Amino acid sequence: MAASFNLPPNVSVGAAVSAIQQAAKDLHLPASIATSFQGSEQAFQNSLSSTPILILAALIAVYFILGILYESTIHPIAIISTLPPAGLGALLTLMLFGMPLDVIGIIRIILLIGIVKKNGIVGGLLVSQLLTLFTTPVIYIYMDRFAASVLARPK
Repeated sequence: MAASFNLPPNVSVGAAVSAIQQAAKDLHLPASIATSFQGSEQAFQNSLSSTPILILAALIAVYFILGILYESTIHPIAIISTLPPAGLGALLTLMLFGMPLDVIGIIRIILLIGIVKKNGIVGGLLVSQLLTLFTTPVIYIYMDRFAASVLARPK
């Protein structure tokens, strides 16, 4: 048996899926009955499972590009350290405006990785800029000292 649903106005797919999962849980279905999603929701769940890998790949790509630009293996870490505050700001902004962390929200956060370096727009940049005014110079100094101490060691 299959059941389908349409979204009411101003309701996200994530909220609808949560409501359906809670309703299925409240029914106390026997273990022999399995539930699953099809169509766009199944594609959404599949895309969420690969998102952390995509974000890690984006961070590695950014690290290599910055390493090439700055001709350093240490200094890109100081620059990449600005990304967690930006991500936190983006998540807080989504929560503040009641927006779901859906595919569009994830795309926004991935784009934020590039945008944060350009001092563009998004809610995450406000928090990122405020926090990185303090953290980036400190991390840069520590990374520079670390690199100097590693290079100064006798072999």
